[in-house]
Amino acid sequence: MEQEQPSEEVAEAFLVALRVAAAEACRAHPAFRVDDEDFFRHLSGLVSSPTALGTLIAEDVVVAFAAARRDKAGSAAFEELLQTGARQGLTRLRLDDSRRDEVVQRVRIRCTVGSDNGGPKLLTYSGRGPLLAWVRVALVHAAYNLMAEPGERAKDAWDTDALAEVVGNDSVEGVALVHVYGEAVRSAVAAAIGDLVGRDRALLRFFLVEELTVDEIGVIYGVHRATAARWVAKARETLADGVREHFRRSAATTDSEFYSVVQGLPSWLDCSVERLLRESANQDSPQLKTSPPEAQ
Repeated sequence: MEQEQPSEEVAEAFLVALRVAAAEACRAHPAFRVDDEDFFRHLSGLVSSPTALGTLIAEDVVVAFAAARRDKAGSAAFEELLQTGARQGLTRLRLDDSRRDEVVQRVRIRCTVGSDNGGPKLLTYSGRGPLLAWVRVALVHAAYNLMAEPGERAKDAWDTDALAEVVGNDSVEGVALVHVYGEAVRSAVAAAIGDLVGRDRALLRFFLVEELTVDEIGVIYGVHRATAARWVAKARETLADGVREHFRRSAATTDSEFYSVVQGLPSWLDCSVERLLRESANQDSPQLKTSPPEAQ
């Protein structure tokens, strides 16, 4: 059954409301030199419904947008958020000054300049939660990636007190979940990743850690993008099933209890998966361009 399209009146009212939100966000930061129409177009690409508009933090989106556009005042505002996020999110990871500075610099570059895989990450900030929380999670992700590199003290990454920081300083339930279930979830993720065949681990590492697109993954394996997308989806499904099964065995929980834990620890779980996939890098090397498009 086709989804009913909104009437022209509803669509027009939504655009008007979106334009008002964009204008008010710009007025909230008068020092920013941001083109109103340019920002409206950006906001239009992030918000697709009145419901999403109702929860949008447009004032934070304009900060991200201005910083990504290298506006002087916008960059200063983002730098303040970055330093605040570092104090809140990295303190309990026990990084020395040089490693802390390296983490902050990596996030600064990734957010405002971009990488070979895409432009400034700030342009992907959706405004569905505070920009400070988004920055804090980005910093913790970067910290765990750094600690997973050769020669780093990776063992610190599984300190449950430190991992509690990932769920946010204002999430009492999330912190409690980390302390109660953190080790069980970590063990389940490690076991499930270990159960994966080499190609599935490599696919997930390319997609989740290296942030490659399915087109780029298809080139690596010499297959069509649709096949690469199907492989990635299947690998993610296999990993999720494995995590659930191992967690249920170790923690003696039901499916509903497992899903409650996972929903309470989304960022923490993301960090766990990414770190363990990165650690598996030396175990797997993709068989480049040898699998036929419909091999599996």
